[in-house]
Amino acid sequence: MWSKLKKEKKVKEMKTKKIIMLCISLLILTSFSLQAVPNDNSTILEPIPSLIELTSHPAINITGNIEMDDFPNKTGSGTASDPYIIQFLNISQNLLFYSIKMVNVTRYVVIRNIAIGNVVLSSSAIKLENCANINVTDSYITINFAGIIGVNLTNCFFSNNIMEFNNGLGFSFVNSSSISLINNTIRSFTYREGILIRNSTNIIIKKNNISQMNYPGIRISLSNNTEIIENYISNVSYYGIEFYHSNNSQIKKNVIQDMRGGNEGISLIKSNYNVISENIISQTHLGISLTLSDNNTISYSQISNNDYGIFLSYSDGNNVFENSLCDNYDDDIFEENYDGDYNSIHDNYLDCSSPVNTISGYNIPILLIFGLLGLITATFFIHSKKKQ
Repeated sequence: MWSKLKKEKKVKEMKTKKIIMLCISLLILTSFSLQAVPNDNSTILEPIPSLIELTSHPAINITGNIEMDDFPNKTGSGTASDPYIIQFLNISQNLLFYSIKMVNVTRYVVIRNIAIGNVVLSSSAIKLENCANINVTDSYITINFAGIIGVNLTNCFFSNNIMEFNNGLGFSFVNSSSISLINNTIRSFTYREGILIRNSTNIIIKKNNISQMNYPGIRISLSNNTEIIENYISNVSYYGIEFYHSNNSQIKKNVIQDMRGGNEGISLIKSNYNVISENIISQTHLGISLTLSDNNTISYSQISNNDYGIFLSYSDGNNVFENSLCDNYDDDIFEENYDGDYNSIHDNYLDCSSPVNTISGYNIPILLIFGLLGLITATFFIHSKKKQ
């Protein structure tokens, strides 16, 4: 009887040890695999539109829903569940005005698999004014003055488009709301910004690839509630991302590198209550710059190989914490303030001493330690119960 109990006890102990070892192994694997490092350009899929067997088509100019209903080269009924679809068209060599212009259209419209090129003298390839419910996707726009311009738009979506070798703007939206720009490629522009937002609200700019620009990548002016997330910005001029008089927004998980002539990775000017988090910024003059900007948060970002890592100029009430700053030549964090200004700067890792390695704001080594302590406590509790 005693040997049987002893054998059962030994089996239970072996099972407990196996469970503990399994949990420890899982924790170690988690510490290597779950790192909240912002996406680099390898995670941003460059759109590849299907532009096979396109039909040559003249410029499209539609004003009002009645003209939209009467437009012949479309399918669908213009509703949310069955939108009008305009597709597989090649609109090129249009030397005046716009290739596609829509004014006062509120029907649900999808424009997809369109090629627009060589519209050298036009204002833009696509102009949308006082419109809602427009979706432009999987299209190729090249050698125009500008790409897509919108004024007074609501509930519009732009995704998987390629814009290259244009002279002016990529996307520009003014006085608009509920606009999404997702997974577009914007490159090799001569003048103006890749994305320009003015006097607008509730804008989502996500997973876009912006490179080889002579102007800033993304500029937000006089706009609130903007989300700039997981974009890859490389080899642009002046600013990677610039906010001017813009508030209550998020700039998260972006990769910004190789700025032309130094300049600034993320710049806030007179902009308040914004969250800058989990970005990777390198090879700029100022990694993150705040000028006359108050009550912003800068956290969990990796900022390296810049002249200055974080530069705070006459700004107050900002919270700067848990950033990893490494090999910034002049200074990792620099402040020039008025008397009475105060910024909370704490728990940052300087001089490459301790890289930030987080899961949604939690330090992985700390998580691992607490996990192991929990396992030890549980094991002790189990053995105590057995003895009783």
